[in-house]
Amino acid sequence: MHAPRWLLATIPLVAFASGQKCYWPDGREATSVVACPVAGGTEAASCCFRNHYCMSNGLCFSKTELSFYRGACTDQDWTTSGCPKYCDKEDVVGGVPGRHAGIAKCEENKYACQRSGNCANYTFGVPAGVMLLNQYLQADIGDPAAATATAAVSGTTSEASAATCSSTAAAAANSGISTGAAAGIGVGVGAPLALAIGILTILLLREKKKTRVALSAQTPAGTAPAPPWAKSERTAYAPVEIQSQTQPPELPSNHQGRHELS
Repeated sequence: MHAPRWLLATIPLVAFASGQKCYWPDGREATSVVACPVAGGTEAASCCFRNHYCMSNGLCFSKTELSFYRGACTDQDWTTSGCPKYCDKEDVVGGVPGRHAGIAKCEENKYACQRSGNCANYTFGVPAGVMLLNQYLQADIGDPAAATATAAVSGTTSEASAATCSSTAAAAANSGISTGAAAGIGVGVGAPLALAIGILTILLLREKKKTRVALSAQTPAGTAPAPPWAKSERTAYAPVEIQSQTQPPELPSNHQGRHELS
C-alpha cells in the first residue's frame, strides 16, 4: 500500500544509546529507565521507561497510558543539549527533579507539569517531535525499513496529554492503515491519541498474525481462542488492564479517565 499524501516524514534511524547510564535532574542515577537514541544535533540522550517510545523533542511516550512524560538524561549534570529540560526543578510548579514528570496539555502550544490543574500557575512550550527508533519501537514494528512514514498531525486534546490519561481502549485492527504508515506516526506532544491509534494498530496487527499462525498448528477445531488484546499489560509504575472484547473497541476521541504514573 502506498503512503497517503499526508505522510510527510520518516522515523529517524539514529544510533542507539542503550547501555549508557541515566540520571534524574537532581543528579541521582536513574536505574529504572533506558537511554534513548541520540536525536540529531544533540549531545546527550533522554531516557525512558522500558517498553516506552522515545521522541525527538526529548519526551517519552507510554503506549499503555497513551501519554507523554519527561524522563531522565544520559548527562548527569543536565547541562548538554538533548536533556529534556521540562519540569526538572523544584521551583517550577509541578516540577520533580528526582523522578519522571507527566506533561499536561493546557491551551494551544502550552503545557504544564504533571496535571492540567497547574496550567493557571506555570506553562511552557514543547516543540513537535517524531518517534526515534529505540529497541522497543523496533521490536513492535519489526523491520524498520517498512516504517518509513510519519503523519504530521495537529489539534487540541484534553487531559489525555497528561500522564494521568487512562488506557482502557484499543484501536480497531481492521482500520485499513498499513503497518508502515501506522508505525511511523510522528506527532507534537498535543496529539497523543492520534499517535496511540497508530501504535496500537501495529501491536494488534502483529499479535493477530502471530496468534493466527500459532493456532493453525495447535488449536483443535471448534476451539475459540481469546483475542490478543484480552491480556493485561502491566508495568512497575502504571499498571493498566486492557479489557477483553468480542470486537476491538474504537479509541475514543477524548479520554476522561485519569491514571497516575507514579
